[in-house]
Amino acid sequence: MTKPRIIFLILLFAALAFGGFLLYQNRDNSPSLFGTNLGGPSSENTSDEGVKGMQPQKSETDWTTNELTTAAWVPYWDFSRGLETLKANPGKFDSISPVIYQLNADGSLKKTKGDTYKSLQNYANQQGIEVIPSIAMFDHDLFTKVLQDDENRQRHIDAIISEIQTNNFEGIDLDYESTKLDDKKEYQEFIQKLSARCKEIDAKLVITVLAKWGENTYYPSLRETRKVQDWKFLSEHADEIRIMAYDYTSQYSEEPGPIAPLPWIELILKKAVREIPKEKIVLGVHNYAFNWAAQEVEPENDLDRIFKDNPPTEKLKADAYTYDQVVSIKAKYPGRDQPDLLWGENYYLYTREEGSRVLVYIDENGIAERRKISKKYGIKGVSFWRLGGDSLLKY
Repeated sequence: MTKPRIIFLILLFAALAFGGFLLYQNRDNSPSLFGTNLGGPSSENTSDEGVKGMQPQKSETDWTTNELTTAAWVPYWDFSRGLETLKANPGKFDSISPVIYQLNADGSLKKTKGDTYKSLQNYANQQGIEVIPSIAMFDHDLFTKVLQDDENRQRHIDAIISEIQTNNFEGIDLDYESTKLDDKKEYQEFIQKLSARCKEIDAKLVITVLAKWGENTYYPSLRETRKVQDWKFLSEHADEIRIMAYDYTSQYSEEPGPIAPLPWIELILKKAVREIPKEKIVLGVHNYAFNWAAQEVEPENDLDRIFKDNPPTEKLKADAYTYDQVVSIKAKYPGRDQPDLLWGENYYLYTREEGSRVLVYIDENGIAERRKISKKYGIKGVSFWRLGGDSLLKY
């Protein structure tokens, strides 16, 4: 090799090395296709109303390997079919929460359907599935009578601990969906004391909460309850926080719309991971459908418009169906099935005896998308509302 050729090759290698060094130094300043670096939740303090200053997160090949726990609620009116779903999905569920209890004004508990949950519990025990029953409460006036009376509040705590120990449950789920803002102090005292008692007996305290996704968001319903449910405070005392990320479009809304659109779920989780340890967050996922009397549904991308212009009314506007009912409707009534990738749901346009209908539902693809988002944010798991009438759905 001649001397000039050797000098040329040395200069060429030096230029390539210097160019690579410059690219490396400027790697964080290169624009993405969307004007920002997209990824999982940012460690920066971002606004609840939008995402700013997002930093590069783990690649998809990293976060898709995260393992999620899978839980589900089982309503008291469908224990038998919930058991059928469990049997049809062996090894798919880690935890179930049969809705066994309701609250009395004196703080005691009553079983809504007696001991009809026992077969469900026995099967779960055989399969190594933990049983954490739910207490359902939707009456804030009744809850005030419990919280504002020291004896009633203590009786409520004692009743919960007694039921856990007597029935060998792994814990308790508080599904308290209506609380007055004036009761916040007493509610927090109740949570603190109950948490301490649960720890004494090595029982899990699960708290189910309403969805929140912005500090300045106007919520059309249960505004006081959302303020009472301080996620940061609750996460300091609970083992698990389940967020009900569904009913974005209510069963009481006039127009058809998404039940839980994917961008909305992301906003919920962005807020959640800033306020709750990730290992305590469980995303509530719907598996039901709403059926409206309507001729068409607009594939609306403006989710703010859907939320603000289609608020809940005082009258029921849509029928609620299980997934198995969705399959039956589609088999009986020919129609047009349209997946909406933004929503992560499908809408089925068809006509029946009473007129035109729009059926908004989720299938296994929508479930997979919600699992994917949950993995992206590194949270603990997902919990489905609900088991029963969903034996054809692939989990």
